[in-house]
Amino acid sequence: MFYAALRVAQASRWRAVLAWVIASRAKSVAHSFSQTFYSGDAIANPKAFDGLNVLIPAGQTLSAGTNGGALTLDLLDELIDRVKPGRPDALCMSKRSRRKLSSLRRASGVTLETSVDQFGQHVTTYDGIPVIVDDFILDTETQGTGVNTSRVYALKMDASMGVSGLEHGGIQIESLGELETKDATRHRIKWYCGLMLRSELGTAQLRGILG
Repeated sequence: MFYAALRVAQASRWRAVLAWVIASRAKSVAHSFSQTFYSGDAIANPKAFDGLNVLIPAGQTLSAGTNGGALTLDLLDELIDRVKPGRPDALCMSKRSRRKLSSLRRASGVTLETSVDQFGQHVTTYDGIPVIVDDFILDTETQGTGVNTSRVYALKMDASMGVSGLEHGGIQIESLGELETKDATRHRIKWYCGLMLRSELGTAQLRGILG
């Protein structure tokens, strides 16, 4: 009776450890998607999909300068105006760019607004447009001789116009069984996903932003 209970407890602990390991690997997959969402390049990495840096056309790309330049409110307003029809649903930027934007607004005598979304969370907005801060937007790009530059993205996010995610079957976990060479089991985590622009005018980016 004691050994049976011990085996049950060991099996329960094993399942708990396995669930924790798989969850951590699934989180890594989600991080890879977030990084690829912006900087993915299917030519450089055939296993990846093209991200916004590749998908947004030249006509919807603004530059802060040949060798990079400072973020200005005029540039940000021009970026917003590139999105048609209407206005973007979000402005995506790094923490560094958000700090600069806050500084520019304070210098103009106006602070960034805060609103409450449908989930009751406080959201920072610029001219009524939600500002999304994403750690996967790099501050380490190079433009001309300018180094450590970043980008700001103005995006419509809907199924009919703008940015739309693609997937087939969601994140899947497949057990491959025990290994012959060691006392271990192997699982495969896979996610067939991608990104598309329903309309090129539904997106725009500002690149070459210096800190």
